Amino acid sequence: LLRLWQRGLHLVTGIRRKSKGAAIGELLQVLSGKTRPQIQRMLNQLQASGRIHMKGKARGARWHLVKRQR
Repeated sequence: LLRLWQRGLHLVTGIRRKSKGAAIGELLQVLSGKTRPQIQRMLNQLQASGRIHMKGKARGARWHLVKRQR
């Protein structure tokens, strides 16, 4: 569970660095050594938890952090 959380944190950090969102190809570079299906699974889990959302479709899809209300 801790390892999954750490990988998710790396993904969120990678998305945060990109002001225009991050494409899955860019996230593959951040988490080198992980496969596209592994990263996609983590993205889907983060999306289900409400931490990130996707804009666009197919090759134009970009992942963005959900802005939290204070």
